Amino acid sequence: MKHRVGNKQAAGILPMSRQPAILPRVGRLVDYIGALLALASRPLRGLQWIYKLPLPRIAAKLASMWYLVAPANLLWPTLAPAKIKATLYKESRDVWIWADKEHEALLWQNGSFGKGVLSRADATWLGRYKQALGAAKQLFIEDLTAKRRERRQDGSGRLGSMGSVDVCAGEAGRMEPVQLWPLDALFLSELGCLECAAGGQLLSHAELWQAVAESSLYSTAEELATKYAAYFSFRARGWTVKPGIKFGADFLLYGRGGPARSHSRYAAIASARHGAEPWQHMFALSRVCAQARKPLVVCYVDLAGTDLRRPPDLAQLRMQEFLVERFNPNRK
Repeated sequence: MKHRVGNKQAAGILPMSRQPAILPRVGRLVDYIGALLALASRPLRGLQWIYKLPLPRIAAKLASMWYLVAPANLLWPTLAPAKIKATLYKESRDVWIWADKEHEALLWQNGSFGKGVLSRADATWLGRYKQALGAAKQLFIEDLTAKRRERRQDGSGRLGSMGSVDVCAGEAGRMEPVQLWPLDALFLSELGCLECAAGGQLLSHAELWQAVAESSLYSTAEELATKYAAYFSFRARGWTVKPGIKFGADFLLYGRGGPARSHSRYAAIASARHGAEPWQHMFALSRVCAQARKPLVVCYVDLAGTDLRRPPDLAQLRMQEFLVERFNPNRK
């Protein structure tokens, strides 16, 4: 099926993920009450409230007189896009984008943007460090993974215990930055949620695009435009998009709540031309996705007439989606 990337009523193969609109105007008091009740009764159920919003948003600062005119804003505050600050570091053709410390939780809990460089998902290294010292008793996803691996091992191939490392509390708090995926940074920058600086100078969206396009992450500007168009389309339809390199794909698509709530529902790749992917690669990728029980979505982006020297006009692009599954003649 065909649809425009910038069209809100686009009809593709993937359904709309059940999330609120990207930038809703007003929050609801029932959300706050429901979050408190859910967290008090069932902590896991409360994740649907913690990771509810698809974008970083904060309560808008209104003039004091406005609360006299419309006092309902005290109970139903108007939400506005947050201004996330980040820093771009560049070494030769390598690029890193690190978010400021104060915005790490806001990024992860509102759209699952970024990743802790020492953690599997959100930045939990400091909490696990305090847990090892006996200062915290919270259970993290890394603890569950370690216990699962211990159950699988027979004890013969385990590594010896590591030596102790002396780290003071001040150093521990600065050891794990949150690194933004370049596509995350471009998406937030285009929506006005991200202010990225390099060398003390604030970068415009076009300058950030140019820095990512010149990096070693993407071989050509066409590849970056293709991946970003597909990424933006999925995000605009409410999906949480994360890198899919673990399964040999470009993206992993999560439903409401992102990786904190459930496994990814789809794996996806993006290409600018029909038939650009060799059949050997497609067979291998479909086999890997089938073993992981993830349907594979192949996205073809039409870049005809697009100036690749600057960020593309996404409303003018068209994309086709195909759902690829392995054919098994023995299965009815």
